[in-house]
Amino acid sequence: MAKLNKVCNSNFDLERGVIIYSKGTFDSKIIDKSSHPYVASLNTSAILYEDEIDFLFFNDIETIDNVKKAGGNFNNINNIICPINPHVKSGREKSNYTYNNILDTLAQVDTTLYTYRLHTQEKEFYIDLNKQDNYRFGRVNSIYHTALYWLLLVGFKRFAVYGVSARGDYQENFIENQDCGTKRSEAWYTKNYNRGIDIFTNASYFSIKPIIYSIHN
Repeated sequence: MAKLNKVCNSNFDLERGVIIYSKGTFDSKIIDKSSHPYVASLNTSAILYEDEIDFLFFNDIETIDNVKKAGGNFNNINNIICPINPHVKSGREKSNYTYNNILDTLAQVDTTLYTYRLHTQEKEFYIDLNKQDNYRFGRVNSIYHTALYWLLLVGFKRFAVYGVSARGDYQENFIENQDCGTKRSEAWYTKNYNRGIDIFTNASYFSIKPIIYSIHN
């Protein structure tokens, strides 16, 4: 069954790197898995490329259904990182959904749920701080930033990012499946891309070991 956990109680191999998949265009032939990295998916992104996903990140409750529509299998998703109070309709509306709804939906799935507090959360919901987290991260424009903050918090130092676009372009598969989320201005995508670089750069200032990253788009 799906169960809660805290970052401080996790036991990930921090010597391994992390591949982060987003939905922008890139040449899939350049994906380098020679170092056996963990696989992180921003929403449904990694389902197009991977059979097993180590970290699924989402802010919006409909991602649960979108994973199934995209052919994903929650039994092949090892860890889910989601808000205490997820959005609905790609961030356009707040909701009364909580992590408990996700636990109920995935009751028959062997996966681990890590929670955080979205900056838009206004209502207070019961959480058990002995079993889960309520981290509130810095300035977040998208799930990309949430994923970076969380993975850096865990202690990962090496990253390869595929498909985070500064232009707002999407892989054809996501366009055909109408799985591109909310369309925004090109300026928003540029800001989103640059904010990711800022997060990596700022984390490097406080890290004993260097933060190594590459972004492919």
